[in-house]
Amino acid sequence: MIPPRSRLLEPLVIVIVIILFGVGLVARFVVAGKLLHPGHGDSSFYYTVAENMAQGRGAVVDYRWHYLGLNHPANPSTSTATITHPAFDYWLPLTSLIISASMGILGISLFAALVPSILFGVGLAAVTYGLATSYTPSRLVAVGSAVLVFLLPTPFFFSLQTDTTIYYTVFASLSLLAMVRGMNYPHPWWFLLAAVGAGLAHLTRQDGVLLFVLFAGVAWCSPHPRRTRAAVLLAGTGIYLLTLAPLLGYNLRTFGALTPPGVSSLVFLTDYEDLYSFAKDLSLHSYLQWGIGNILWSKFDAILQHIMFLRTFLGLLLWPFVIAGLFDMLWSKEQSPHRKTFCAIHGLFLGILILFFAFVATFPGIGSFFRSGVALVPFLCVIAIDTIHRRVPSQRFAIALVVILLVFTGGRSMVKAHTMLRDAATMAEQLEAVEAVIRDDASQSGQEPIVIMTRLPWQVYHSMRLPVIQIPNDDLETIYDVAGRFRATYLLLPAPREALWPLYTGEVEDRRFRLVASVPNSGFKVFRIR
Repeated sequence: MIPPRSRLLEPLVIVIVIILFGVGLVARFVVAGKLLHPGHGDSSFYYTVAENMAQGRGAVVDYRWHYLGLNHPANPSTSTATITHPAFDYWLPLTSLIISASMGILGISLFAALVPSILFGVGLAAVTYGLATSYTPSRLVAVGSAVLVFLLPTPFFFSLQTDTTIYYTVFASLSLLAMVRGMNYPHPWWFLLAAVGAGLAHLTRQDGVLLFVLFAGVAWCSPHPRRTRAAVLLAGTGIYLLTLAPLLGYNLRTFGALTPPGVSSLVFLTDYEDLYSFAKDLSLHSYLQWGIGNILWSKFDAILQHIMFLRTFLGLLLWPFVIAGLFDMLWSKEQSPHRKTFCAIHGLFLGILILFFAFVATFPGIGSFFRSGVALVPFLCVIAIDTIHRRVPSQRFAIALVVILLVFTGGRSMVKAHTMLRDAATMAEQLEAVEAVIRDDASQSGQEPIVIMTRLPWQVYHSMRLPVIQIPNDDLETIYDVAGRFRATYLLLPAPREALWPLYTGEVEDRRFRLVASVPNSGFKVFRIR
């Protein structure tokens, strides 16, 4: 291994790093204080569930965003056509639990919900620092990597969202760090921390189970004695299951099974929007009828999309350093086994993610890979900064280059912050206008109680606090039947529904869906359901 050129950072560099980190932290709190809407469906979901929990209502939601397992005979809690129902029939609870705890301390607000996300963003920088020290003794690499991950637009964005990504990223990165140390350090009990991280990651995202699979494989292949490996694997499995015990108990009490009914059918999707179908057959038989050619192409296309997603994690300026560092790792004889183990564990994790989201959760995985893959960002940052440190001839130039990259990266995040504020304000304004149209029409026509059918149930509910259901991805008759089942009174378009597109464009009229208004300064149209 090439020794570090210096173990001490120049005072000026330390000051610059502290300033950049401080700017990143202040920017997060400023944006959190100004955001008017959680935004994306996932974020709105976890926020509203946390709000209900903080108010003492429990883990429930007042909208239907999917119909998976609705009529499952073993699922009495969701077999009736009620809108308010148990929240965690698809997504997992830890994110909402963390947010509700913050609300219990700071009060119920979007800012309070974002405080733990911001703190976990700081925690991600700390984990990245630990990863870097497992890779190199250089303080420049450790500090530079930690600040870089704190300033990058992708972690910056997710630390200002009330969804699972930043929490999963910290838990997954911590698990990967523990696996690295379990392999390279003489004490094998680092693997138990890896099991804890895997369990906590699983409590935030379903694919957290992949970390446990990786933990089991890495622990068993570690250089420790066979009996030690067996003991670690047994103890780690117990810790992982103990971490999941509250979730498994919740599922048994609520759904009568260890997992919510209907979730397994996602394997048989042939289109992402069929996640929201009410009547379509999602089974092995229907999946095979789609055709082997279509099935294979969907897997290949998913792999390509996942690879393309990787480039968004860092930006074009940093990827050349990552590629050079990885190429150096593969071909240079100077690299130590510890470094190669570090890269191999992260490479295995990337491979498992790609294979799982390509071959198992193909269509839900298009967005899920992006969120889970953020856990690789700390590793990529370490490789990039280490490459600069070791391969740039002049140390002063290397330090200057790192500082320039940090400043540029921070600037990109400031642009991202501006975009977030603008988009959140636009969404809040548009949905406020939609609500005004619906409430005004309901008061005049007597269409109360109001129940809205939309493709955006998460965002609509957060803004309007009215019962909401998802527009099923089915034919027009099924859509109308579902509207009747849940007593929906208004339809909000547009939506990626082939059956409703002619209605939205005005090509056809249907007496069951009467146009109320086109909402100004938006693409929304409101229809009254008869």
